[in-house]
Amino acid sequence: MNWYIAKLIFNIDVNYGNNTKQFDEQLRLVSAKTNTEAYYKAKLIGTNEELDFVNENNTHINWKFIDVAELILLNEIKDGMEVYSTTVETEKSNAYIYQTKLRANQFHNEQVEPMAYQNN
Repeated sequence: MNWYIAKLIFNIDVNYGNNTKQFDEQLRLVSAKTNTEAYYKAKLIGTNEELDFVNENNTHINWKFIDVAELILLNEIKDGMEVYSTTVETEKSNAYIYQTKLRANQFHNEQVEPMAYQNN
């Protein structure tokens, strides 16, 4: 068996079209013998996780599975290997770094030093 990373894309529709469109991109691990098997297995996962519900604010929400956007074969799994990468462009680098440190702070007890929000 091989391990694959599958990127599943969902369309999140709130009140059926009365909002800005949102898409949820999920990375999932899938075990399969072939690329084709991995694709159909990931597609089944996405289809099975479609949702249509009314939340506590009486808002109708629909999560519609679009498709498997990417499928990456992991030749080996080892400690520290890169499994996903994306590049973020921003004019507010200090704010981005500060927010990253705030999120990371949940994993340890160190205090995050406040930074000025400047365009760097």
